[in-house]
Amino acid sequence: MWSTPPGLRELDDIAHVVQALAPTPVNVLLIHPGLNVPDLAAIGVRRVSTGSQLALATWNCFEQASLQLLEQGHLPPTQAHRRWS
Repeated sequence: MWSTPPGLRELDDIAHVVQALAPTPVNVLLIHPGLNVPDLAAIGVRRVSTGSQLALATWNCFEQASLQLLEQGHLPPTQAHRRWS
């Protein structure tokens, strides 16, 4: 497994790394907002990592809910029994 060098954000640059290292699988850290899984898969990326982004997204939701409770006196509705497909 090979990870792309830090800082690669353009699909063309990542595609060059994927082609140069083929058939070795390439991993991309999915932190740049311009990158998405379908586009990376289309150029041959075999794995993506999220780093701390999922934790940051969770903390953002926690902060928003806390502010709503503080400012409006109630929590936002939840989907406690959401099914993952």
